Amino acid sequence: MKYDMAVVGAGPAGTSAAISAASRGLRVLLLDRVRFPRFRPGECLHPGIEPIFRELRVWHAVSEASAVRPAQRRVCWGGTSRLESFGRDVEGEWRAVHIARTVLDAILLQRARDMGVEYRQAHEPLQLLQKSGGDVDGVVIGGAPVQCRYLIDASGSRSWLNRQLGVAPQVCSPKLTAFCGYREGRLEDAQQFHAGVDGWCWFAQVDAHTINWTLVKHGVHTKPCVPAELSGMPAAGPNVCGFDVTWRRAGTLAGHGYFVTGDAAFVLDPSAGNGVLYAVLSGIFAGECVVAVTEGREDHASVQAHYDEWSNQWFDGARKALAGIHGQQWNRTGAA
Repeated sequence: MKYDMAVVGAGPAGTSAAISAASRGLRVLLLDRVRFPRFRPGECLHPGIEPIFRELRVWHAVSEASAVRPAQRRVCWGGTSRLESFGRDVEGEWRAVHIARTVLDAILLQRARDMGVEYRQAHEPLQLLQKSGGDVDGVVIGGAPVQCRYLIDASGSRSWLNRQLGVAPQVCSPKLTAFCGYREGRLEDAQQFHAGVDGWCWFAQVDAHTINWTLVKHGVHTKPCVPAELSGMPAAGPNVCGFDVTWRRAGTLAGHGYFVTGDAAFVLDPSAGNGVLYAVLSGIFAGECVVAVTEGREDHASVQAHYDEWSNQWFDGARKALAGIHGQQWNRTGAA
């Protein structure tokens, strides 16, 4: 079996890459080991996602599934509390999009399948298929080779392809641990960010009766940790315990026959506030790179250089902004 492009991971990065390539006539295989729907925190999407989802032709479904569209968020920092607007233009205020992650995943996956993308749930561990010279040539599923001209790693923070290649990530911060979950209830402000001495909390009203919470703490933590502000509210789903959100960048972002997208490319803690935005954009960019080479409009070296430059600029800009949020706490604890 041979494809123009195979994608490992059916989250926002993977499905966006698949949709982008399939819309230009490429034969695309989308792989994931996890059965959908799957539990994920959030999702609170940056207002900038709207024109991108319109391009992917999923905006109508996303907007219909989003019951909460706040134009501002409350930030509690250093003993002060203020409301911050997302901005506005000639058409009015910019509004964030609150949607359950399971619903968002389902919308994007269905769009990919409607575009002719072949979706397969791989029950067996995936192995990298390489040519004799070491170039990426596809994947091996349960002992069966599946060749592709390009492989997109959208596997998430485990960064499957870099692990297969034996390339270590670049760690760019002290250790950070995140916890997240859902509670039944209502918030006075649909988005709230609370900074503390040893980390921060994020609360978001994802629908009329459900609050998504995310707590990030400095250091390594393994025990469940629910914010005190929500402890009296009943749970509305499982809590996720202690996953690593230490800032890190994959050792390689692109090479001959592959691109690395979304959290597989780099991880920043959720206070960056644009994880899904980056995932979708990086997936689209990778898909367009594959299309450009396949159609003969660009050579691989040029698209690889463009993708590397764009990804690194995004990461470095976000890391610089986040350093201002965490720097005071790290200096206070001696972690920096």
